[in-house]
Amino acid sequence: MSIAELDNIYKKYVENRFHKLSSFLISLILIILFFIFIHPLIKDDFDYEWYVLLLLIVSFIIYWLFFKFKYPKNKKNKIGIVFAIYSENINEEVKLKNDFIRRLEKNIKDENYGKLVNLIVLKNHLSENLKSVKDIDKIRNKIRGHFYLWGDIKKRKDGEEKYFLDLNGYVIHKPLDVYTSKKLKGEFISVLPREISFCENFEFIGFKFTSNIVSLAIKYISGLAAFLSGDPFLAKDLHGSLIKEFDNFNPLPENLKKIKEKLPRILSNENLSIARFYYFNNKREETIKYLDQSFIYNPNNYGYWLLKGTVDFLFDNDPDKSLDTIKIAQEKSNNTCEWRYSKAFLLFYLKRFKEAFDECKKINKQKYYYENKTVIEVEDFTINFLKNKDIPQLYFWLGYLNYKKKNNLPRSLEYFEIFMKKSDQSMEFLKRKVISYLVEIKDQMNIKE
Repeated sequence: MSIAELDNIYKKYVENRFHKLSSFLISLILIILFFIFIHPLIKDDFDYEWYVLLLLIVSFIIYWLFFKFKYPKNKKNKIGIVFAIYSENINEEVKLKNDFIRRLEKNIKDENYGKLVNLIVLKNHLSENLKSVKDIDKIRNKIRGHFYLWGDIKKRKDGEEKYFLDLNGYVIHKPLDVYTSKKLKGEFISVLPREISFCENFEFIGFKFTSNIVSLAIKYISGLAAFLSGDPFLAKDLHGSLIKEFDNFNPLPENLKKIKEKLPRILSNENLSIARFYYFNNKREETIKYLDQSFIYNPNNYGYWLLKGTVDFLFDNDPDKSLDTIKIAQEKSNNTCEWRYSKAFLLFYLKRFKEAFDECKKINKQKYYYENKTVIEVEDFTINFLKNKDIPQLYFWLGYLNYKKKNNLPRSLEYFEIFMKKSDQSMEFLKRKVISYLVEIKDQMNIKE
């Protein structure tokens, strides 16, 4: 008898029934009967075998309780993929489920991201209890997994013997806010094959195809989770090879077509995030390298044009080119307004004061999600820029941001007064505005001349 056959017998008659109370009692009775049987054969004044029996019974009870109720736990710093597929019958379904898991594990290892992923397989009787999202919520703190694949496999007659695999997906990723987690969950469900059926005669092909899709789904979602958690390097590595892998499917399932269409935009954003990382660390070559990669994947990436405008200004020392780039960002913005801050800054720098102030008035009226973050970034950029430059009109810009957008009256007063001291006759237009603002600010702060 081969090892595989012995393994199937163990799965069928031991593991998949061992959790039942009847199996527990039968096993306990068999252990006791065994010791009763061997007791007369042992000739010893000291009945040590009964102590061994007591120890064995206690050990067996502890082991059985662990087997029945203990859930495996995810390893630290690993992306936990919890696989909980219940086999209705403990015959071929168990074998097929195991084949599916083995192929899934092989795909993960072959794709060289096995070191990032921990595949956690729940015992059949534990998988049986997972019938809804509420059931998963009850056990998630015990397992600490990130992605859950749950459902069942059964054999039915549909003209001929067929296997039916029902898969559901669930995402738990605590570092993300509720909205982002729901979005990630939606992506996971959309890429998963949900209800799969294939003939008994083609079980291997059917499971190979399905496990390949599931491994792609895991890779895709793991990459999204990494990106949303602030690791664009890992995200880019995971997603970088997916486009080629999709070409191995012919025809490509409809749900994977949608993912394939999304990948260039996703990879563009991941490369853009890496470019930003290097930009903030003042690494010019790396910034330009990943910025170029972002453009290759998606020339219409609004974020690319915003950062490109900054690179044109700082790295190439070309404010006119930067302003042209920001105008392209405006065209790609899709009604978002971060570009106005860059445009206003550049117009101030180029001493086109009336145009700059017109942008300021529009900035004052606009509001968008995360605008506070933009204001802080713009202020920090301007302050750092002024450390090595003496450009008086940029103090007006800082004063305006603090007065109109941050409502920081003491800071706006400070910047406006610096501007008044440093300004020259060419800035008469801005000086008249500041005189009016100073009266308003001092009145609100109850400062008397």
